[in-house]
Amino acid sequence: MFQRDYILRMIEQMTEIVATISGLKRQHKQALAFDMIDDLLGRYFRMNSQLLNTLSEKDILAMLKLGNFIDPERIVSLARLLKEEADLYESLHRPEEIYKRHIKAFQLALAAAEQDEDPIDLSRDLIEELSDALKHYRLPREITERLFLYYEKVGQYSKAEDQLFDVLESAPNVTEAERIIGEGIQFYDRLLVKDNDVLERGKLPRSELAEGLADLGSRHFKH
Repeated sequence: MFQRDYILRMIEQMTEIVATISGLKRQHKQALAFDMIDDLLGRYFRMNSQLLNTLSEKDILAMLKLGNFIDPERIVSLARLLKEEADLYESLHRPEEIYKRHIKAFQLALAAAEQDEDPIDLSRDLIEELSDALKHYRLPREITERLFLYYEKVGQYSKAEDQLFDVLESAPNVTEAERIIGEGIQFYDRLLVKDNDVLERGKLPRSELAEGLADLGSRHFKH
């Protein structure tokens, strides 16, 4: 109970401060906004921006563990701060810093979504924001493959299919391509047993499943 209250207080305070940070950005007070982010990182996550941006996703998640449990909302809150930092760097025209933080935020948002059978709204919203922010970039294969699994999990089957073919296109060798094709066939098999209305909601009607499966089969033949 105490842990849950702590998480809720953290989210409430962070929501207020993120709004303040957005105001500071509009006032061109980026230095003060960066300081506020660092303060939040120290208060709730026992790290600062410099440390956060040198740690791997695995190391960050290890630091967020409370016993053997990681609260998805805590992961998303940290990812949100990274996104806010990226937005600040965008106002300073620092593309490398923007991209680095967006990618790390994306990894953490996906990690939060992977914690639960039904990903929380906070992670869903952030994943969509980050997808939009990075739409002009080719994402790392690791993120693309995780997005494929994520979109299937949340019932966005058309988007899952797009990610499946993206990760297949970037396969570095035949062995990896064959693995992805195998996962793709299993994906279509899972969808084929779903009701038509479920497929329609996922924007991948049954008529398009056969087309996708045939496309995947032709690529299997080529490899």
